[in-house]
Amino acid sequence: MTTPHKTAYEEMHELNQQITYHADLYFNKDIQEIQNHVYDEMVERFEELAEHNPEVAQLFETARKPVPIHEVTNEGLKSIRFDTAMLSLKKALTKDAVTAWIATLPKEATEHLVREGKVDGLALQLDYVKGRLVSMATRGDGMEGEEVIHALPLFEYIPQTLVSETGELREDLTLSIRGEAYVGLEDFHRYNELASKVKSTPRNAVSGWVRALPENQDHNITGRLRFAAYWCSDTLGFEKYTGLRGWLIQEGFGIAPLVDQVSFDNDASVNADVPMDGVVFKVNLFSLHQSLGANSRHPRWAIAYKYPDVEAVTRLLTVVWSTAATGRVIPVAHYDWVRIGGVVCTKANLDNYKQFIALELRAGALIGITRNGDVIPRVNRVVENGKGSPLKAPEECPSCSGVLEVRVGKQSADLVCTNTTDCPGQLIGRCINLVHKRTLDIDGLGPVMLAALVENERIQYPYDVLNLKRLDVGEKIYNRIQQLKKNQIPYWRFIKALGLPNVDVTRAKKLASYHPPTRLVAGGAEVYRLFDWLQDVDALIKIPGISAGIAIPIATSFESQDFVTNAVGLENLLKTIQTAEEEHELKVCITGTVGQTREEMIDYFGDHGIELVDKLTKDCNCLLIGERPGQSKVLKATELGIPRLNATEATSIDALINIIKTGVVK
Repeated sequence: MTTPHKTAYEEMHELNQQITYHADLYFNKDIQEIQNHVYDEMVERFEELAEHNPEVAQLFETARKPVPIHEVTNEGLKSIRFDTAMLSLKKALTKDAVTAWIATLPKEATEHLVREGKVDGLALQLDYVKGRLVSMATRGDGMEGEEVIHALPLFEYIPQTLVSETGELREDLTLSIRGEAYVGLEDFHRYNELASKVKSTPRNAVSGWVRALPENQDHNITGRLRFAAYWCSDTLGFEKYTGLRGWLIQEGFGIAPLVDQVSFDNDASVNADVPMDGVVFKVNLFSLHQSLGANSRHPRWAIAYKYPDVEAVTRLLTVVWSTAATGRVIPVAHYDWVRIGGVVCTKANLDNYKQFIALELRAGALIGITRNGDVIPRVNRVVENGKGSPLKAPEECPSCSGVLEVRVGKQSADLVCTNTTDCPGQLIGRCINLVHKRTLDIDGLGPVMLAALVENERIQYPYDVLNLKRLDVGEKIYNRIQQLKKNQIPYWRFIKALGLPNVDVTRAKKLASYHPPTRLVAGGAEVYRLFDWLQDVDALIKIPGISAGIAIPIATSFESQDFVTNAVGLENLLKTIQTAEEEHELKVCITGTVGQTREEMIDYFGDHGIELVDKLTKDCNCLLIGERPGQSKVLKATELGIPRLNATEATSIDALINIIKTGVVK
């Protein structure tokens, strides 16, 4: 029996569903289920069908978008409408496709082609009015993007003014410049070494960092992003794109590197620190840009050749586990060296414990390693598992031999070391907690510098941060440390600085409000320290909102001598004071999604006197209702007479706090 031939509508309908589904996973949820080339082939086939069936194509979402990206609009970001659509470049997946495109160009165009590296980042438009930067927007759906100028401090350098050769402001220039925001591979790898949640690709990492709301910006990446310009709304009198490139460089913009020889292979050797997934072929003459024009999706004067996904098969040697700063125990596959896209690879991170279990790896197995356009080598599949010994996950922490537990999330599962007190692999994480803006707020002392200080043994306990010298950290950070030691800090900040398990800003303030920071000394009696009472489980569970499950880990932390040593060190170096705002005014429960994760909201709510709780109880001041709420909590709020507030009306986390404070009847 033969399979019925699909109509154009049927095939496009199926492709549209697949493209939309996988684009949402990749661009919005940082999940990749298929290889890049499979996705690109689906897009290429859809566009081919759309070209021959334009009326049918208009029925589908993919055809209506200038780019096959379906970024979810962040409710806290302002929408920006573009005067000129940000079209994507037509993709070529083979050398023959590039050759065929060149054959469609007039002879004058083929004699003037520019080849630039295709930077794998987040497309942005910079708007300058009278020479001053006034807006920075994501591409969004190509017609409407999101205002993200608040993310400017994340970039190493983006000109905020356009100036003449003599340094005078170019008030005669009002124009837009487009380019790719990206992170250098060295910074990307370093970030993942220290992060609590590993970023899967440089492109997705940049998208998350740039599109985060102002209050959720990741300060650990401040000054580390870069911008490569590739388009300007005004040719500025230049006849060729190469002339415009020179002007962009002169103004201080980054640009994509030129590619002298195109090998049509996955070759990252053009610039080893720039994430590139292909080569852009571009007509140099601006006059031909105008005559060639564009269709509804792509300009006709350029094409993007994407490097093929290259998979190399090699033999697995072993899997090595290491403890990250937050306690995650990460599996890394080590294998016989193999060359992928001109780069020699010998090891690759497995995504998480769940992937390790699913692959059922054995020593000596043949595995497929890919780099795709994602830069980081990853174990793509098991080609042949063989008869070697099954590889097992560790039963104890490889750093401290502590107890491990499995923590299961919606998309992953991780092994986590429960020894939060004296695990060497977690020292950096505790230092990061200490310097955080909602702890001691030592701006500029980020994970990279902390890691170097730990490696050089300048930090052995977190409190050693407060004893760092000017030569260790520089003038600004040193002065901030001296200021901290000289002035009084709120008692809750001292409690949070201890690094107690599960103690965020909210719980630190709750603990502080129920026990003043007093020290009792009676004659020659033993000194009663600021943290002694935190070792008393019975005292802790008497505090509303502190359950036994929270109290016991707090108290048992002090069974570690290293933890006590650090607590004594902090007490001796810091002066504490009880402050009025430490008692939370409001208790709030949330159902549904509201645009930020729970982790992002807890600390920020805590700073505004709001406690975010898991369970809806009669003492809650309100129930915040987001998108797709759980009906059980809504019904329970009705039964208990608890006010229900619509969180979807908020445009930012500050607006959400305002809704809580103005809408709650105490």
